[in-house]
Amino acid sequence: MIGSGPRGISLVERLVLHVAETVRVDVFDSHVVGAGRIWNPDQSPLLLMNSHVSGPTIFSGPRDDGPARAGAGPSLEQWMGRHYGVYRGYAPRAKYGEYLRDAFGSIVANAPANVSVGGYRETVWAVRRRPGGGYSVVTSSGREQIYDVVVLATGHPQPPAHPSTTTATSATRPTMVADSAANLPLDEVAPEDVVAMLGIGLSFHDVVALLTQGRGGVFVSDDTGELRYQPSGAEPTIVGVSRSGLPIPARGRNQKRPGSFIFAPRLCTTERMSGLRSLGQADFRTDVEPWIRAEMAATYCHAVIHAAVGPAQAATFLERVSAVDANDPEHWVYRSAERFTAVSELPALSALARPFNGRGFTSQVHWTRDLTAFLEHDLAHARGGNLANPLKAALDTLRDIRPSICAIVDDGGLTPRSHEEDFLGQFVPCYSLLVGGPPIRRVEELLALIRAGVVTVAGPGAEVVDDGSAVIVRSPAVPGSFVVDRVIDARVPKFDPVQDGSGLYRQLLADGLVRRFRHDGASGAVETGACEVDPRTNAAIGADGAVTPGLFILGIPTERQRWFTQIGARRVRTNGIFGRDAERVARAVTTSLTNQRMAIK
Repeated sequence: MIGSGPRGISLVERLVLHVAETVRVDVFDSHVVGAGRIWNPDQSPLLLMNSHVSGPTIFSGPRDDGPARAGAGPSLEQWMGRHYGVYRGYAPRAKYGEYLRDAFGSIVANAPANVSVGGYRETVWAVRRRPGGGYSVVTSSGREQIYDVVVLATGHPQPPAHPSTTTATSATRPTMVADSAANLPLDEVAPEDVVAMLGIGLSFHDVVALLTQGRGGVFVSDDTGELRYQPSGAEPTIVGVSRSGLPIPARGRNQKRPGSFIFAPRLCTTERMSGLRSLGQADFRTDVEPWIRAEMAATYCHAVIHAAVGPAQAATFLERVSAVDANDPEHWVYRSAERFTAVSELPALSALARPFNGRGFTSQVHWTRDLTAFLEHDLAHARGGNLANPLKAALDTLRDIRPSICAIVDDGGLTPRSHEEDFLGQFVPCYSLLVGGPPIRRVEELLALIRAGVVTVAGPGAEVVDDGSAVIVRSPAVPGSFVVDRVIDARVPKFDPVQDGSGLYRQLLADGLVRRFRHDGASGAVETGACEVDPRTNAAIGADGAVTPGLFILGIPTERQRWFTQIGARRVRTNGIFGRDAERVARAVTTSLTNQRMAIK
């Protein structure tokens, strides 16, 4: 097993449950065995998860009176309660890393006698197929061992190898390449620097936290309850840069408790999406998106009706709306809701994600005033909660219907053109901005930093321009520009087997053990950055188009054949995509071992 983040741990847990033979599982991780790089327990406590503490668990079953072990163990919330007292909200990533490491240790320590698990903090440089079967795994220490089966659960891509942590935009102004905030060399940023940050999403908030609170700044509440920032003097000046000009909005206050709320789609169901898929490759915009919007509209209208005329009427609405008019499902939802109360329709996702498109501003002051007003308005929605506030409830529904979307999007279910243009080009950027936001506190902090003059957000359509003598940030919608000393890429890096800094995937490509996923359709094909896998087993597909026996790939390296593979946990009392992936691969690995009638060495 190469990689021991959440995906790797979850697979080890399932192997311990399923393997009947005597086997040894060796786990290699270049950073922390049992937690991985992204969830390193030693990272700053300022870096937060963007999932509520009540949601994640790494175990496939709930805890019981016995020890934590494969199939039975505490959720993150239960573990936090035991070790740190009752915790509500969004836990530090470092604590999740501690939880993962503790869970991994418990799974290993309490494994049955026929399964032994070893952990090695080493980087795997190469995986080579042996003529007689199995694989030779070579590590950075020079270790070479032979295995019957190899699973790649390597997670987020590695940045280019050191010392190239920065690349020059000009002779004197470097750009830090995209990576986890915890792994960026932020000590290189001087207090007097003006820093342009590419992307104003979750990574932006992480980097900002390290460059402000991480340098001694403090947030305090004034007499009105408004958050204020007291600078330490060690902060740089930060300029946020993005196409929309909109910092990622806040997640709605969590009102969904495990067990008491399990969302069941009524319109955009996995059954309906699978049925559409059986008819051939779908067009996302015409075949799929209407059902996504209808499901959002149903949640939105339910919240409006609940507030206006009560829970009984809201429940009746949901019962009636299930008998939907398939010709125009979204319109049917709103028409059904009007029988109970007046409901205004949700704007399109593109309008929600790009609220400043087409607007011009007379000055930076004018732009900042309108941006902060928008963020304050969004905070009011978020404080209303992800069940009670109609807008945040509707957006949260998009999280709950991921399995339905995956049922038709994964493994070439859309036409190549629609997948690239409609899904990846239009829907996914809006989804990422509107659905995966930070906790409310982060947006409150951003507003305080803007008021303090530490953070400025460049206007819509902003770009970084280097003329060789200066690097400037400018927006076509806002007069003026900023001269910057440094650029930090705060966007989530995409996986590409050729660009991955570890070099392992380049070797696998060169040896023909893996190939890129080619999205074929009647009107053409698109070669993607995903490593292609067999949809039934996650076995790697080699250069010859055949399954590479005994080699499996799980998670982010398959992104663009699959969607939303960056999920970092199973959700309590559910068996979603994360859990089903681990189960499928564990059974495939077990079958492979049985067929070979050999043990993992």
